[in-house]
Amino acid sequence: TILFPGETFSYNKALGERTAEKGYGEAGVYVGGRTENQLGGGVCQVASAIYYSVLKADLKVTERHCHTYAVDFSDLGLDAFVDGKNKDLCFRNNTGEVIDLVVTYQAGEVKVQLLGVNNLEYTVELQVEVSQQIDPQTVLQQMTEDNVKGYKDGDIIQEGIIGYKVQVMVNAKYADS
Repeated sequence: TILFPGETFSYNKALGERTAEKGYGEAGVYVGGRTENQLGGGVCQVASAIYYSVLKADLKVTERHCHTYAVDFSDLGLDAFVDGKNKDLCFRNNTGEVIDLVVTYQAGEVKVQLLGVNNLEYTVELQVEVSQQIDPQTVLQQMTEDNVKGYKDGDIIQEGIIGYKVQVMVNAKYADS
């Protein structure tokens, strides 16, 4: 994808609808607190790789969403959740140059290149700070007569997981500092 100065990139727009005809397969996605297989599952891994690269290139992120749960393909705070409809990854080319976003996949690895970004006079360092750990809570559900799944009093329907509040700081580091 080529981005002219001031132009905004939309991951969902670039991918379009995730269909079998376009070659998308099923993989895990988060739905209602559970993981299930859906067509186009796994596109968040590529979105997260792009997000990380955009941060390191010091481009302006205009929309990004985190996953409900910590993911195993990205550090805390550096993931990007997309759903094809309401949640997108967007960034603006805030340089004075044309940028070429190139994403390739080979031998199980995603490679993201942002070509044409000005040679920055500084490097970008990302600092991830976990400000709070949130322990899971037990939620008791009242059983109803239409209990079609056959749950009994005391059954654990879903285990809770630890949550985190995370802040990502993008810092410029100049060679002489």
